[in-house]
Amino acid sequence: GSYVFYVDLQKGVQLIRLILKSARTGELFDVLDGFKEDRDFFASGSFLMFPFVNRSEFEKFQFQEKFYDFSNSKKDNRKFPIHGLICDTPRKTLNESMQGSSILETAPVDNPNESLFPRIREEFELTESKLKVRTIFENLTANTQYFAFGYHPYFSLSESIDDCYIESNLELSYPLDDKLLPTEDITKTNYFQSPSSMQDVTFDNTFAFNESTVTRFFSITNSKR
Repeated sequence: GSYVFYVDLQKGVQLIRLILKSARTGELFDVLDGFKEDRDFFASGSFLMFPFVNRSEFEKFQFQEKFYDFSNSKKDNRKFPIHGLICDTPRKTLNESMQGSSILETAPVDNPNESLFPRIREEFELTESKLKVRTIFENLTANTQYFAFGYHPYFSLSESIDDCYIESNLELSYPLDDKLLPTEDITKTNYFQSPSSMQDVTFDNTFAFNESTVTRFFSITNSKR
């Protein structure tokens, strides 16, 4: 009975299991619905999306006089590139220590084109009630590099999502069209600014923080945990 953190380095640091101790009750609990081999890769666990998130309408395109090629990415059922270029690619261990907290530092075995995208490292630091993830980007060129990144966790919230509340200072909403591609209809939302019940709520679009927001937070709390 202890807090644990298991990942699969051959599948892009897919998170297999994360058990933490509740800071409120002291009980151990599964934080995430860990990666399941018998499911679609994107249907469980937690993985890194880089250098783009969600979907790209084009496999190859030109932007700011540079050419981008996403043809090696995984595809959705409409054959759109989805969730970046390294979500499921092997990682190598750069550092591992067990002094005080458990620390794991990894990097892709093959980083995406470093003339277009920064070199990336991930640091995971585990304590009994928290997993801290630090993502480090290093631009090895003298040019501006354009990219997006994010994580895609499946939280194990409770037997019923009706017990959960969501709160954040996210302010922008990017609706998706019928192809699940972001539209240009960016709107402001204040839905998350006070704890709101997740009962009968579906979020199937993209949200973002305002660029001027310095301190950013996102919280899901369980009234029974």
